[in-house]
Amino acid sequence: MTDMTAAPSLDILPLRGEHVDMLRLLAYAYQRYGFASRAAELWAALHALLPGDATVTKSLSHSLLRSARPEQALVLLDRLLDAGDASALTHLLRSQALVMCGRLPEAARSMRFYVAARSRANITKEG
Repeated sequence: MTDMTAAPSLDILPLRGEHVDMLRLLAYAYQRYGFASRAAELWAALHALLPGDATVTKSLSHSLLRSARPEQALVLLDRLLDAGDASALTHLLRSQALVMCGRLPEAARSMRFYVAARSRANITKEG
């Protein structure tokens, strides 16, 4: 099993923007049509190229969850939270990972954070 949380060596030619966009599209398509493990491989490559991109990290986490690797997803999600990303999606994915790991009290707490973050987002939209 490949560890998706470790950054692989990047001894490759630099990619242009359209290459990154194509990798994102392909990863999304794999995820959408039920190939979560393949999607996770592509998201992991993108994560190595764009380590500070929270959207890529969340997408990789989602693919890891769908390919039954919640512990790896949890590592990435905890890093996002440590970096200050308290978005509703981060808390929702983290809650799902915790449930899959059997850590139900922590999952419930994370779900409460998700609900609170959603409420804040709705208030911001209305205001």
